[in-house]
Amino acid sequence: MRVMSLKATAIATTAAFAFTAGATAAAEAAPSAAKHRVSSTSKVSKGTSVATKAFGGGTVTVAVDASGSKDIKHTWKLSVGGKQFTSGTYKESDKKKSWTFTKVRSGELKLSAPAAKGEVTKITLEWN
Repeated sequence: MRVMSLKATAIATTAAFAFTAGATAAAEAAPSAAKHRVSSTSKVSKGTSVATKAFGGGTVTVAVDASGSKDIKHTWKLSVGGKQFTSGTYKESDKKKSWTFTKVRSGELKLSAPAAKGEVTKITLEWN
């Protein structure tokens, strides 16, 4: 049987309490870090776009879900403050794809993507 000193027991108890309290605080903080989201689905054969004026900078996630079965590549574009920030490619045959960007500057965000003839494209823009 292992014997612990009273001081060692007190230190272990304090550490366990601090660890548990920290985990509880982190769990309680998670709901307040809610994401903002805007999305749009194009009409058949038409492009689509979404925009927000309330982005204060930080992390942005772009998601694209296109219908179709062809391997035709399309390019989505993300602009911040009226200037192109980045772009990416996707195929009609792809499953839903997403890209995440960190340290994005503040400003109005605009995401746009085309849709192929006879197909639709859904885009989603998320930020903290």
